[in-house]
Amino acid sequence: MLTSPVQAGEEAAGGSGAGRLGPVARAAGRRHGCRSWTRSAGLRGLGLVLMLLPGLAAAQAFRCADSAAGAVLYTDQPCAQGVLVVPERSAEQARLDASSRISGVMTPAGLSILHERLQQAAPLVQVITNTVVQQFSANVLLAIGAAPAMFDHDADAAQFAAVADAMLVNFGTATNQQLLAADAVAAVAGDIGKPWVLDPVSIGAGDVRTARIRQMVAARPTVIRGNASEILMLAGRSAGARGVDAVDEVGSALPAACELARTSGSIVAVSGVYDAIVAVRGESVRIARIEGGHALMQRVVGTGCSLGAAVAAYLGAQRSVGDPNAAPDFDAVVAAHAHFALAGGLAAGSASRPGSYATAFLDALFELSAADMAGAQVRVEALALADVKAAFS
Repeated sequence: MLTSPVQAGEEAAGGSGAGRLGPVARAAGRRHGCRSWTRSAGLRGLGLVLMLLPGLAAAQAFRCADSAAGAVLYTDQPCAQGVLVVPERSAEQARLDASSRISGVMTPAGLSILHERLQQAAPLVQVITNTVVQQFSANVLLAIGAAPAMFDHDADAAQFAAVADAMLVNFGTATNQQLLAADAVAAVAGDIGKPWVLDPVSIGAGDVRTARIRQMVAARPTVIRGNASEILMLAGRSAGARGVDAVDEVGSALPAACELARTSGSIVAVSGVYDAIVAVRGESVRIARIEGGHALMQRVVGTGCSLGAAVAAYLGAQRSVGDPNAAPDFDAVVAAHAHFALAGGLAAGSASRPGSYATAFLDALFELSAADMAGAQVRVEALALADVKAAFS
C-alpha cells in the first residue's frame, strides 16, 4: 500500500540527505545532443509525490479517500467503502519495495534491479536510425550492456526483427530503404509482441517526414520518445521543432503527451531540462520526472538520439527475462532515462569540452553500477487524466 501523499511529500522533503544523488554528482540544466531545450519551470501544481511500486505500475492507480486514516491514499486495487485492498507481494516485489527509498529521495522502486536485469539479459537491439549517430548509438548500447544490430535494409529487416529483443525507429536521415525497413519492423513487432521505440525526430520539418512519422504512430509503438516540440506536433498542438531543436518546454508539453499516450496506447517520453515519462491507463495518469544530466550533452551529436536505443534495450531486457514479476514497460523506460541522466552528470566530472565529454559519457554509461542507479532523482505522480491540464498550466 502506498503512503498518503502528505506523508510521502513530507518524508521526501525532510529526510536527511534529500536531493542527494549518492555516488553520482547531480548536474542541473541537462540537454541532450540531437536535441536542445530552454529551461522549464518544472512540474507545477502537483502536491503528490508518490513511490512507484510494482503493483501500481502494472495496473491502474485508484484514488481512495480513507476516512479512518484521514487522508487520500492510492492503491492498485479498487476501493471498497474507503478500505484499501492490498494485494499479496512476491519476494522480488518486497525487495523492490525495500529499495525504493534512497537518501530521503523518493524514487521508483527497483532501479538497481532493472539495471541488473539489463546486464544479465544483454538484449539484442535492432536500430534503424539516422546516419549521423549510427556509430555513437551502437557504442552507447555496448556501454550499457546491450548488443547493437544496425539492420536497416528492407530486404532483411523483418527477418532480423523476429530475432531481436527490441527495436528503435528514428527517421533523422531516412532513406527509402529505411522507411520500408521501419514498416516491416513495426509489422513484425505488432504480430509477435516485440517492444519498439519511435523517435519522431524533426516532425513538422517536412510534409513527407511528418506523414511517415504519423503513419508509424498508427502502428502503435511501445514508446514514443521525443522533445517537447515533437510531442506537441504529434498531438496536433504546435508546428513542430526547429530542425532537431525544441522550442517548447517540457511542462508545456505534458498535457499533449497525456493525450498522445491515451490515443496511441504508447508510453510517451518527453526529453528536456528534465525528462518526463507519461503512461495513461483508463482515466489514470502516471508521470515520472527524471532530473540530472549536464549541459554538455547538447554539444555531442547522438546523446539524445541514442537515448531511444537505450530505452529499447531496457524494454527488451525486461521482456526477455520470462518472469511474471518482471518490471512493466513504464519502469523500464524510467530506468533508461535515469541511466542517461546519471551518466551525463558523472561525465562532467572528468570532462569540460565536447570532444572529451563524448568519451567520458560513454565511460560513465559503462561504469554506472546498480548501486549508482538507486541514487537517481526520480519523482512519480499519479493523477486523474482530467486534472492534467490544470496541474501543468
